[in-house]
Amino acid sequence: IYGQKFGYFEPIWYYHRMNRPNSITNTMNEKRIIDVIKIAYDCIEGKYSSKLNSLSIQEKKILINRIMSSFYTILFKSVFLDDRQIDIVSNELYSMKKILNYAPKFKYKLFVLSIKIFGFKRTIKIAKYIK
Repeated sequence: IYGQKFGYFEPIWYYHRMNRPNSITNTMNEKRIIDVIKIAYDCIEGKYSSKLNSLSIQEKKILINRIMSSFYTILFKSVFLDDRQIDIVSNELYSMKKILNYAPKFKYKLFVLSIKIFGFKRTIKIAKYIK
């Protein structure tokens, strides 16, 4: 896989520091998931969304799909949280629920449909038994 074009998108996505005690990449908690929700929202719907408008349609689609693939990958990790943490993530996600409209893959679209039918908390509880 290689890129035919290189671009720079100013907003941060996520900083990874591996193998460090208490690093966000070693510890799954609600803060890590909420950070990704907020960053994805800011990039696509929030304070950085105007930057996307300067890109071509194809570039915008590629960038949104990449951000949202990371978003859903982390959101699925909510199955490892306890009920209190799921409540916190659910409340944050509800306040930025517009971001769920950007589901780049069929499995993510099914996840969003389940959230719309059952709610986030129930969807996560169901997912705990599926994995």
